[in-house]
Amino acid sequence: MTALTLTLGCAGARASAPGASPPPAARPQLTLTTELPLSDAERRAIIERVQAAFAFALTLSGWSRPDALAAEPVEIRVDTTRPGVEASTSGAHRFTIGVGALSQPNADGIFAHELTHLQDFRAARQGMRQPPRYLEEGRGYFVGREWRRLRGEPGGDGERAALLATATAEEVAFVLAKFRHQPELREVGRAGKGPLARGIGVFFVDYLRTRAGYPDAMARLSRAWERLGQGGAFEPAFSAQFDGLTLGAAEASFVAFIRETEGNPAERLKGTPFEGATGLRPEDPEGAAGFE
Repeated sequence: MTALTLTLGCAGARASAPGASPPPAARPQLTLTTELPLSDAERRAIIERVQAAFAFALTLSGWSRPDALAAEPVEIRVDTTRPGVEASTSGAHRFTIGVGALSQPNADGIFAHELTHLQDFRAARQGMRQPPRYLEEGRGYFVGREWRRLRGEPGGDGERAALLATATAEEVAFVLAKFRHQPELREVGRAGKGPLARGIGVFFVDYLRTRAGYPDAMARLSRAWERLGQGGAFEPAFSAQFDGLTLGAAEASFVAFIRETEGNPAERLKGTPFEGATGLRPEDPEGAAGFE
């Protein structure tokens, strides 16, 4: 297995989503290893795509010290992944790209999604097990969606919009309760709520941004992740960032909003990127979150 190591800047990763600011001058060292017969030019192209997605995620997440998160190297592996997974993150340093993902038209959105998880790992460190899984995935989907939109990539927003528009309060409450930590994930899959679970986290982030009065919700969540890395607990960290609002109260308010908008999909999706989304697609464009 051969490796190519490059240190690249963040040029080209311009963020235009709500709450974004100019990209920082962070230059993580990226090392690509693979057994595939890729030329140096092909490897360099992959590294540059990952670098751009990393920079965008770094900016859109609103970290307080982005340079610190970019200071550690990232190992990129191009390898075979399990069916349905185009890319994955293993902790704070390894980013794996499935062989098939390189030819996917939505690959850059996948990269941004998974690199958000990598940055979350770096910020929270051992505390990464504390946040509920739906919120972890919500952050990843939020960044992946905005990177896709910026680059004009196709995605599954129509499918997600359809699921979110028709979900009942009971279904959403179930997903929030079960899509949290490893022992409970199988219940989501057994109940057939996997597709809804993959979209509920990003819609919760959208709710915080557009309905709860926190347009900078992603940056506030990032501060909570940073507090985990300092040894804090997630729920107090969340409450501190959201003006005393507890996570439980935020979830209850979200479920109440879903109940109030049952039968009124236009009102439910209003003001979010899902508003007016069309073109249903049968596949999940950013890979399947595991429910086992």
